[in-house]
Amino acid sequence: MNYKIINLEQGSDEWLEFRKDKISASIVPFLLKAKGAYNPFLEANDFTKEKMKNGLELENSIRAIAEFKYFTDIKPMVIQSIDEPLFMASLDGIDESGVIYEFKYSNSEYNQILEFQKPSEKYYFQVQFQLFVSGAKYAIFGAMNESGEYVDCKVLLDESFAKHQVPKLKELAPNIEKIAESERKKAKKDDYKELEIEKARNLALEIIRLEETIKPIKEKLELTKKEFIDLANGEKISCLGVKVYPQTRTSIDYKGFLEFKKLEIPQEYKKQSVSWCVKGA
Repeated sequence: MNYKIINLEQGSDEWLEFRKDKISASIVPFLLKAKGAYNPFLEANDFTKEKMKNGLELENSIRAIAEFKYFTDIKPMVIQSIDEPLFMASLDGIDESGVIYEFKYSNSEYNQILEFQKPSEKYYFQVQFQLFVSGAKYAIFGAMNESGEYVDCKVLLDESFAKHQVPKLKELAPNIEKIAESERKKAKKDDYKELEIEKARNLALEIIRLEETIKPIKEKLELTKKEFIDLANGEKISCLGVKVYPQTRTSIDYKGFLEFKKLEIPQEYKKQSVSWCVKGA
């Protein structure tokens, strides 16, 4: 066994105090710049808090489904690495055979597992860190969607994670409190006004839901197009009106050209405009 059990209730003040100077599995995706990772050092807004609360409340239900499926008892547990004391993980569950479990209440992760039989990158990094700390050979990663449907997949220990990513985390570990403080200071410079009205929350929720729905479709479309292009084998082809053809693009490096000619664009030729954008959470 490569870890020791920490008898703390997840979410308690004592648990928060224990983890503040350590690298926990939930902050690993952000530290390793995983795609889609949220910043765990920022104070959660009301919407995010509500979303997290819903996930925690449903965690017991998801765990019960997994227990029935695998005919085992799954217990939440906080563990700390013996070899790397600054590494810890708050497991959604571990069974008597040492298999660890991670559960999510998420439409996007549900679709991700259905489509690719693996977690998205951000949760893949989280689970790999849990595997590293626990010494387990594999984990079960499960997700439930808004309709209450459950799906899971097996995540094997990836030796390349230990070889390439863990050294980065070891380097960051002694400075984790400074990193957290730096991120919080950055957030204080944020001049966004937080809308608390019901309509804004409903619209934000719909934007997040749609983006979570569209993302796996876009990824699947790009993979399918690539396969279709590979099938063309360098030729122009057509099937059911879907065509593959070569396209030549020419780009001009205006900045490089101006620097080469030592030219400065007069101020009157510089146009500035403002457009409003929406970025999902």
